[in-house]
Amino acid sequence: MYLPHWPIPSTIINKEIDYEAVFERMSVILNKLGNPHKKLQNVIHISGTNGKGSSAAFLGEIFKQSGYLAHIYTSPHIHDCNERIILGNEKITNNYLYETLEEVRLISEVEKIALTFSEAFTISAFLAFSKVKSDVIIIECIMGGRIDPTNIIENKLATLITPISYDHEEYLSDNIERIALEKAMIIRPNTPLIVSSQCEQAKNIIKILADDQKIDSYYYGDDFDILLNEDSGKFEFAFGEYHLPNLPKPSLVGQHQYINYACVIALIKTLQDQYNITSNHIESAIKKTYWPGRLENVTDLLKKHCPNTDIFIDGAHNPSGAFALSKWITQTNNYDKNIAIIGFSKDKCKKEFLINLKDLDEIIAVRVEGEPYPEDPEIIKKIGQEINLNITARDDLFEALYCLKNQKKTRIIICGSLHLNRDVRKISKG
Repeated sequence: MYLPHWPIPSTIINKEIDYEAVFERMSVILNKLGNPHKKLQNVIHISGTNGKGSSAAFLGEIFKQSGYLAHIYTSPHIHDCNERIILGNEKITNNYLYETLEEVRLISEVEKIALTFSEAFTISAFLAFSKVKSDVIIIECIMGGRIDPTNIIENKLATLITPISYDHEEYLSDNIERIALEKAMIIRPNTPLIVSSQCEQAKNIIKILADDQKIDSYYYGDDFDILLNEDSGKFEFAFGEYHLPNLPKPSLVGQHQYINYACVIALIKTLQDQYNITSNHIESAIKKTYWPGRLENVTDLLKKHCPNTDIFIDGAHNPSGAFALSKWITQTNNYDKNIAIIGFSKDKCKKEFLINLKDLDEIIAVRVEGEPYPEDPEIIKKIGQEINLNITARDDLFEALYCLKNQKKTRIIICGSLHLNRDVRKISKG
């Protein structure tokens, strides 16, 4: 099921939310449930703007390959809401998800507390995690950090901050230092921190907070790094005297994934006293990690619609994501044409995103059927024309693909909204 029976997302009912009171609302419900979040052990918390989900997936795969049971909480979901909660390396069942949500719903109604979708789902995840045995719990921030529902957890095993950039400015600010401050508030005393590649402003803020709490913090490029063989795709990892040579080409595509992988390996290195994880486990996870919608090759799914093209779908929806996507396109360009099909939720299309696609041969704006509030493709087209892009508008993804069905030696990249994944699967089954 795409959405659970409860709660209803606030965006659907246009409900005003006091986000600063998130922990007040959650604490009442959690207390009535016996405070399951305080029973969770070995929690690894991940914040940042881009790469959180990929990092969580890789981290979970390492533990799985090492024989450990991992609970994982991520967002958003693509096809069904069960994707958000992994229990012992397996997706939560419909029945168990229903049961845990019902427990939360009944208490919230008795207490007359209106939880947001994220708050209710997070509490349900914590409740499920507390009842099922695990060796490690991996939790991805939903959006921010400081007042993210997941940040109600105090005791953590380690924290990871992925690259920070502009996103959700309406909630997090349009100032990169302020965004970094929000994201970095997941750190805790006596808890090791791994920090991915950051712009200088974000890195400075993180350093101030980490130094203030006197925690062990490790930064990509300073404390650990990789050496990439561009021809083979293999790479080396170095963290002080710890060295992993000749690591395999990652299953996840794009050079930004090497940085995500490096940060996760560094995190694993800081936990070497708690877990028995070998280089073989890490190598196996590098080759097997799967995270849908991140430069995912969907050519076979859409072959009957565009038989002579290669088609990829990516979750890039903010400027830094578009930059990474553009870099990958340039580095892997052996096509006569590169065409992007893009769609967004309402008011999310930005010039800063589109400018990264300026070197593509053509851009087609579409309405995302899977989005609750899709942007009008004509609005996307107008924004693109203001920066002189070669951009047209089509009703939806199906029409865009139909117009491209006779292209040859062409690569099509679908991006702008993760919900386009649902549209791709719907078309492939049609």
